Amino acid sequence: MIQNNFQKIAVSCGVAAVLSLSTQVSQAGSNHIIGLAYTSGFQDVVDWHDDNLNVETDMLSPVGLTYRYNYNYDSGLRMDIGLGPISMIGGDVDYFNMPLVATVGYNLFQDSGFNVYVRGGLSYHILDGDYVVDDSATGLLGAVGIEAGNRVKFVAEISMDTAEAAFSNGGTYVWNSDTGYTYVESEEEIAIDDVMFTIAVKF
Repeated sequence: MIQNNFQKIAVSCGVAAVLSLSTQVSQAGSNHIIGLAYTSGFQDVVDWHDDNLNVETDMLSPVGLTYRYNYNYDSGLRMDIGLGPISMIGGDVDYFNMPLVATVGYNLFQDSGFNVYVRGGLSYHILDGDYVVDDSATGLLGAVGIEAGNRVKFVAEISMDTAEAAFSNGGTYVWNSDTGYTYVESEEEIAIDDVMFTIAVKF
């Protein structure tokens, strides 16, 4: 399981590298955004595993790497495509989530050293795990953020992703200190990313 997760991370980094190399042609509005994002939905995924399975989870990563290619038009319109944040669980269970995102938006003050922007679009999540029902999920994504700086900019963003995934334990025995082992069957739809907070650099 751990080896599979590392293979998936390697593939993800390869996709990011291809996106980066494919946009190296010099363009005035072309930028790369690399950062870290915290997802509130990841804790819900961890809680489901803890509540419905007799397992131990480790290798938790509520903060994941994110990359976006950004193009800004003179009109103020912007386009962002990218991947992440990557979320994963290891230990007795395996879970992996890699979102691919495409959005359009608008820069309010793109010619200044302090810009406020909004963007919205679609997310497509590549999923894998012992208890994930489907291998993909789609959602709508909306975000508002700020960019500060000149050549290299500091980026702070809050966003929300509506993508949900179904988790099922197929029925399992769970230990309870009062009643001993009890048979529990659970299937639940979880917003796998939900609210996200991102800190990044744009260059």
